[in-house]
Amino acid sequence: MAISVKIDGNQLIDWARLRLQAKSDRQLSMILGVYPPAISKIRTGKTLLGKSLLVKILDQTGVKVNDLPCLLSEFRPEAIVRLNSGRKRLHRG
Repeated sequence: MAISVKIDGNQLIDWARLRLQAKSDRQLSMILGVYPPAISKIRTGKTLLGKSLLVKILDQTGVKVNDLPCLLSEFRPEAIVRLNSGRKRLHRG
């Protein structure tokens, strides 16, 4: 039986970053083994989330595809804001 679920690519990327403790999309791309522009194109809407990237995210996070809709429905994007706010920025003048 096939499961049909509409997945928001940005939400899934945010969720994967939090789950894999990646501090940036670039770091997430390295963890997943994809080029950074692949994630950037999903973020900007130039391309849709592909099956191969979805499989890599599921593989790295250890989540089964059947559990994904439930996990994403409980995910709150504010968690990424907290993740990013922990970084210190250096100002050089």
